[in-house]
Amino acid sequence: TLVARIAADRAAGDYEPMLVRVVTPDGPAIRFSMPADWARFDLAQLSRDSLLDEGWGEISAPGSSERLAVASRLIGDRTLVQVGRSTRLHDELLARFRQVALLVFGGVVLVAAIGGRALTRSALQPLRELTTTIRSTLEGGTGAARVPVRRVEDEVDELGLLVNRMLDRIDALIAGMRGSLDYVAHD
Repeated sequence: TLVARIAADRAAGDYEPMLVRVVTPDGPAIRFSMPADWARFDLAQLSRDSLLDEGWGEISAPGSSERLAVASRLIGDRTLVQVGRSTRLHDELLARFRQVALLVFGGVVLVAAIGGRALTRSALQPLRELTTTIRSTLEGGTGAARVPVRRVEDEVDELGLLVNRMLDRIDALIAGMRGSLDYVAHD
């Protein structure tokens, strides 16, 4: 019998607490198995219309977040069989998954932030070099400062080449002016 089978499973230690309820069309419910510590669940919820049809439903314990997942199935002469088990293991697994997912997500965000910072620094390095060269020239440098050119043929590299050509022309103009001033000073 079912009762003997449940008792044997309990004795073997392979027992996972389950609620088994059989309701005949013309008689009262017969409970074959319900763990004693599940008495806190409102079993009247098992008679809700949504649980009297075939399918899945849940009942909860008042004042607790624990739930029982209940499967209902009509068999034979409209006899209703309901089997339920606690969602505790499912909830614990889901909580662990959330923790791991949060850690993984945090790690991904951290790696993305560090990688983004490194990539941004690398991409903006030519602009920092350009700024340093122009600032040095404007602050009265000797005019020997030049923008390092990376030879990658992008827009920033082209701008560096143009600034270097401009500085070369300025140096040539200044050298020409000095030569003219020296010539005038000798005359």
